[in-house]
Amino acid sequence: MKNQTSRYHYSLFHLTWPVFLEMVLQIMVGSVDQLMMSQFSQVGVTAIGNANQIITFVLLLFNIVSSAALILISQYLGAGKEKKAVQFYSLSLFLNGSASFLLSVLFILAARPLFTAMRVPGEALSDCILYFRIIAVSFFVQALFVTFSAILKAHAFMKESMAVSVVMNLLNILGNWLLIPSMGVAGVALSSTASRMAGLGFLIFFFVKRLHTPVGLSILKTVGLKELRQLLSIGLPTGGEGLSYNLSQMGILIIVNSLGTYAVNTKIYVGILANISCLFAVSISQAVQVIVGHAAGAQDYDYARQRVRSCLGYATAASFVMSVLLYALSGPIFSIFTDYPEILALGKQIMLVEIVLEFGRAVNNVMIRSLQVSGDVRFPTFLAITCQWSVAFGLSCLFAFGFGWGLIGVWLAMAADECIRAFVLMWRWHTGAWQRIGFAAHA
Repeated sequence: MKNQTSRYHYSLFHLTWPVFLEMVLQIMVGSVDQLMMSQFSQVGVTAIGNANQIITFVLLLFNIVSSAALILISQYLGAGKEKKAVQFYSLSLFLNGSASFLLSVLFILAARPLFTAMRVPGEALSDCILYFRIIAVSFFVQALFVTFSAILKAHAFMKESMAVSVVMNLLNILGNWLLIPSMGVAGVALSSTASRMAGLGFLIFFFVKRLHTPVGLSILKTVGLKELRQLLSIGLPTGGEGLSYNLSQMGILIIVNSLGTYAVNTKIYVGILANISCLFAVSISQAVQVIVGHAAGAQDYDYARQRVRSCLGYATAASFVMSVLLYALSGPIFSIFTDYPEILALGKQIMLVEIVLEFGRAVNNVMIRSLQVSGDVRFPTFLAITCQWSVAFGLSCLFAFGFGWGLIGVWLAMAADECIRAFVLMWRWHTGAWQRIGFAAHA
């Protein structure tokens, strides 16, 4: 072992709890939007749900760069090459900032044909386009936000991101309360944009305060093609996994849209509880990503194996308990959002399938991040593309339309996808193939 282990022997709890609270607050932002909008219009809920599917896709494009930056910075810090890590601050900010302008123009112009192709219900189409275009104007803010957040997390500054989420959530609730009654979905979009801008300001403050490192063109001039290739060689496969998932979910949403507004809204409401179910697993996976990244940079493979094994147990146990609890409480929870009996009954049935789905997703969250940050970035992406389209999307079509199972069939297909990938990824980690691939920090 080449480096002092104290540099990366972080406490899992101290890394996880700020991420957990941050995730809770992030989900609350989206859930509060849906909840407050549902008090005024179910059509508005449908509009926001469809628009958010594309917005999530755009954020995943930004994550191509930010995820690669987190991986590379973690590895270089673990290897004791801090000066090398600094180069990726400016490079990642420049790439994401530049891409955001192009994406804003593209998606603003393409909004109507895009949502028409997605078969957004006619009564929700105009609100969907309006909401999306307002958010699209602020893609630059979103791009810098995810990049600064990734840089801070690579240094294990999790509490700072949590503090920013607290501020953003409070501002978003206040903005919704002020704007939704008079502006509807436009008020939700403006509130989300304003809170995100404030969050970016706080992230920049913490970046300057904690890292004391300049970013800008002067640093960017020291970056060559080698660093750009490193970033993209990790970012493209890493981002490809998330992009494939989101694209397949967009395809699945088209299927759900064909089932009617009640099915769309049921999917949205169940999705809120599903996000809560996986909170612990996602939080643990983000924490273990930093730990494994630093350990990989230091070539301490035994320690990486040990931490992944223990974190996998924690993540699956927590997800199981949460999904069972939410299934038991799903009736009263759904009643907060709607009083439609069809949605209440269907949502309860789907939450039972969620128990199985969340087991697979918990494993995938931990294993994908661990493999990626260890240098094994291509295999998870190949597996994701194969399973998400052949199993999740393909079986959704078969179960929903061929067998006539509707939305329940869609959820069964997604559960099958998560569980198949979970077992394959555990096998991949066990083989130790990630150790033989090599790490950027040792290049």
